[in-house]
This record gives sequence, structure tokens and C-alpha cells, in this order.
Amino acid sequence: MSGSANAKELDKVQQSIHLVKIIRTTMIGLQKKLSNTTLPDPNDEQACKKFQLSIDTQTKSVEKWFNKLEDYFRDMPERIDKLPVFTTEVMKRLQSLLADTNMDVHVVSPFEDFISSANWNESVQNYFYYSGEFMKMPVRRRICTMEKKQQIISQWDSVSSPHSSFEKSLRQVQADLSTKKVGMWPTILERSAFGCIFEIKYGLIVDRQPVVQQKMLVVENSGLIEMVRFVAPHEEWYFFDDFGSRRVDLTMQSRYIVYQKLTTQANIQLQVVMSAVNIDHKWTPSQITSLLHMFSRYQQVFETPCKTCGKVMKDFLPPFFDPRSPRSTATHETCRG
Repeated sequence: MSGSANAKELDKVQQSIHLVKIIRTTMIGLQKKLSNTTLPDPNDEQACKKFQLSIDTQTKSVEKWFNKLEDYFRDMPERIDKLPVFTTEVMKRLQSLLADTNMDVHVVSPFEDFISSANWNESVQNYFYYSGEFMKMPVRRRICTMEKKQQIISQWDSVSSPHSSFEKSLRQVQADLSTKKVGMWPTILERSAFGCIFEIKYGLIVDRQPVVQQKMLVVENSGLIEMVRFVAPHEEWYFFDDFGSRRVDLTMQSRYIVYQKLTTQANIQLQVVMSAVNIDHKWTPSQITSLLHMFSRYQQVFETPCKTCGKVMKDFLPPFFDPRSPRSTATHETCRG
């Protein structure tokens, strides 16, 4: 079948759907007019004639639309006849439901709610369809006489920027840690021209196999560490599709309260460390390694006793501390008061 024939059939189907909606709306209006609450006064002859004329006009319109709908159906290909249609039993059920609406007040309300729900679904579907059609943006081609937008002048180039020096040092740290096998495994998950997001796993080597004890996410932007996030060793990071690019979901939190509180404590400590860092600071591999070692001390959170009560666990939570001096600052939240 040619494309023009398919287009004609599709146009007939759309017109048929439109006719079905018109017939349904008109029949609902007729049903309301024929109810006892809307009938005119029998003594008013002019009102009765006007009412009868309105009923006859709408009835003829429904018959005209229904005949046109049958003509559309006859013009359809033979395979349309094989599609499932309403059986006699289904039609009888619909007729009995319509009759019940005239006799039982309790049936009218669900029947009208059903019609309102169907109309709402159709209106929402049409809204999204036409919104998608009308809001499509055409591809704009650059005119040859148009001047290009000037680039913002920066004091750094792409090679000597703080981020490039940080990423270069981080890759050097990755290479050094892979040979030394000290129990730290950094992995870059996402990178851009201005920053990167990398994961750090802390653990031990048992029988030549790494055993992860702690997992942390670090966000770097223009050479500054903006935030860190702890999760359980068995939890995975969430990713989402950003117009074809795989991005890390930074709104993701650990499902465990202990790692949520550990994240808060680590970010407080991070603010203290980064407040002393100049924006022109260029990271060296040794400085990045020292920062990673500082956060690795949070592995001791389940082993360090509280300096106040002497217990490790209290209210199902361990004590939190300053990683620069864990044992002298470890305190439970309930012991700080």
C-alpha cells in the first residue's frame, strides 16, 4: 500500500474518532435534556415547541454523523473487519447502565464521574501531544555574516587551569597507588572541562583480592573539593542520562543513617581544610594523597570508643570525630550535651 493511501486512511480514522466524540457529547446533552429536571413547563406551548425543535435538530445531527461514520467504516480495508468490535452482550450492558442512570440516583453520579474521567484523560493526552508538536524548535543555521560570540577571557588556559593540574595529579596518584597497593583505589566517574567526580574505595588486600571497607564520592570543581559523600561498601552510585551523557546523581544519599551522618561530618571537616586553599592553588600528587589518607581515617569510626562514655556503639550509632585526632575527639551525639 502506497504512502498516500496510508495517509488517507489515517485521516479517515482521525475524522472517525472526532465524530465519535461529537456523537458522545451530543447524546449526553440529549440525555440531560430528557431528564425530568430540565423538561419545560407543559402549559408553556412556545417553550415546548422550542424544546421539541431542539431535540429534533440534535437527533437529526446524530443520525447524520452516525451515517457518515458508517460510510468511513465501509471505505476501510477488509482487514478492519477482523478487529474486535462491541458484541451484542456488551451493547446490552451499556444500554442497561444508561437505563439505570434514569431510574437510580446513586448510579448517575458514578456514570458522570466516569465520563468526566474519560474526558480528562483525552484532554491531557491531547495537551501533551499538541505541546510536543508546537514546541518543537527548528534547527537554526548560523548565517555566514553573523559574528560569533566572543569567548570569555580567563587567566588560565586549558593546560594550566587549576582543574587540569588537579586531574593530572590525580591520575599520577592513581598510577602510584596501583603499584604500591596501600588499600586505596580512586576511580574517575565523570569529568568535564572544569571539574570531575571520582570515587575512592578504602579497604584491605586479602588473598590478593581487594576487600572494600569504605566508599566515598568526591566532587572537584576548578581545583577545589566542593563536597564528599559516604555510602556503604555494597551500595552503588546512581547515574542518569543527560542528553546522551552519563552523569552521576549527586542527590543520591546512603540508605543508612550512619553514612549520612558521616557525610555531614566529613563535609564540615572539608570546609575547614578547603578554607585555607587559595583559588590559584595547584594540587600536587603528595597533597592529594594526604587528603585521601585523612578521609581514610573514617574507617576507624566503628572501632574508636567514645571519650565520654567509653563505648563504641550507642543508640545504634558510633562516635564521630575529627580525622586529625580521632581518639581525643570521638564523641557520640547523645554524649555531647
